[in-house]
Amino acid sequence: MIGVMAFGHLLAVTTKLAMGTLDGPVLVFYLIGVVLAVPSWWLIVHTRKLLAPNERPGPKTLALNGAVAVTLLGPGVHNLPLAAPA
Repeated sequence: MIGVMAFGHLLAVTTKLAMGTLDGPVLVFYLIGVVLAVPSWWLIVHTRKLLAPNERPGPKTLALNGAVAVTLLGPGVHNLPLAAPA
């Protein structure tokens, strides 16, 4: 879900930039989207490989989940519900 939301964020930033209505630092807005999208989609690819029998999540899964959580908490503690496990 976070990967899809990150893609939507990048699409929204691009749309607002094209329309000329984007207020704020463009580079920072794109950086937020990319920093969320890359580990999110990498996590999806990684966990799909784990669907094979006898495969267990390992340190890579934890690191990718941690990267997404840290990125969500970067803008502020008010994002804690997004970063906490369900």
